[in-house]
Amino acid sequence: PMIKIGLNEIPPWAYRGLMLPAAALVTFAVARAIGEQFTLPRGQWGALIVTSLLNITGWTVFSTLGLHLMGSSGHASIIAYTMPFWAMLFAVLFAGERPGWVRLCGLALGLTGLGFLLSAEFASMAGSPEGTALMLTAAIAWGAGTVMHKRVAWRLPPLMLTGWMIAIGSIPITLIGLATEIPDLRPISAAAAWSCVFVLLISTVFCWVAWFQVVKLAPVAVSTVGIMMVPVMAVISGGLILDEVIGLREILALVFVVSGIALVLLPQRRLAAS
Repeated sequence: PMIKIGLNEIPPWAYRGLMLPAAALVTFAVARAIGEQFTLPRGQWGALIVTSLLNITGWTVFSTLGLHLMGSSGHASIIAYTMPFWAMLFAVLFAGERPGWVRLCGLALGLTGLGFLLSAEFASMAGSPEGTALMLTAAIAWGAGTVMHKRVAWRLPPLMLTGWMIAIGSIPITLIGLATEIPDLRPISAAAAWSCVFVLLISTVFCWVAWFQVVKLAPVAVSTVGIMMVPVMAVISGGLILDEVIGLREILALVFVVSGIALVLLPQRRLAAS
């Protein structure tokens, strides 16, 4: 909902093209404030660039183009959160992970929950196959980037690593914004400005740092199923903040996604307890 408030007054490429570089600067500043040294990723530039292009650039560019074609008001963008399926597929094929039946069932429950959210948008998806394809591409890019991030033995501190990823990944997006929308920006309202502050500090800086840490600490099956809560919480908070409709479909989605997350987490708890 906070992103939607900002996008009501700021064009999408300008919004993302300014937000991401600002997020990189804030992340670097926080890293220095807590004692992390400003370190260049010597010997890891190739892996860093590819991972940044997949996780930051690919996700942002393809999801923005997909939303433009499909319409930003519906639940159709949730198709991008099929990312856990692609991440688990890449983890099995290239990282040697074997998720097991319990975690596969958790993934299936989560995808079923997203299916409930998408059920109202099947007509618009059929009417915009290009938009659907772009959203799927965003999901595949994010899934591939997640697995690659986990496979690399990064030698950078966590905040500094996240700052570099956001900075590198933002370059193509900012260039698009400068070429299309940033020069024509106009003053915005206080509500839009405060929503940008929230998205910058919480949704971008904090959430990217937290996400990369979760990917480092947990198996791909656990981290990616957990992220399915994002679209569910987006729909619920949209009802609370923007008075959007919350009905049986949204409640069922929440039940299935939470059940899927429980399945991938409970075995870990039992293992830790033993």
